[in-house]
Amino acid sequence: TDVYVVPSQGGEPKRLTFSPGNDLVGDWTPDGKIGFVSAREMVRPGIGMLWKIGPNGGMPERTDVHEAFDVSFSSDGNTLAYNRVSSHTFNWRRYRGGTQGKVSFFDFSSKKYSEMPSGREQNYFPMWVGDSVYYISDLNQGTLNLYKFDPKSKKKSQVTKFDDADVELHRVDLDVDR
Repeated sequence: TDVYVVPSQGGEPKRLTFSPGNDLVGDWTPDGKIGFVSAREMVRPGIGMLWKIGPNGGMPERTDVHEAFDVSFSSDGNTLAYNRVSSHTFNWRRYRGGTQGKVSFFDFSSKKYSEMPSGREQNYFPMWVGDSVYYISDLNQGTLNLYKFDPKSKKKSQVTKFDDADVELHRVDLDVDR
């Protein structure tokens, strides 16, 4: 698994990374780079670090984020919202143990780490939309629903209220200008 780009009109994929481990695409940065998670330099076994690479290739740029999985950059590129581990792939429903999903933030200018306030719920797949972070959580009813978090006010609000089935998020980033 490596990072590739494909023209939006179709065409030949271009391979950008050549790592023996998995490189998993996370998000486009506002300055046009691709943020990806890789275990090429592991801090702990199975935990990937955040890297960046330009759409034309070149040497990947290591970031200061050493434990990352699902990543999303703020519109100004100064803050990353992310899950530190891929616990949604190995935790079971209504799991409340030590690897529960938490939404983390990293401020690239101050190099400060913080977490979204949470209790014992699972919070996964953070995604910046404007000044808010959307994510899925099993906070209410134990069913995964879509929530919104305002990092400035620290307020959370529930967007969907399904109780019969979980919502699923699938990231699709289409940018015809890149």
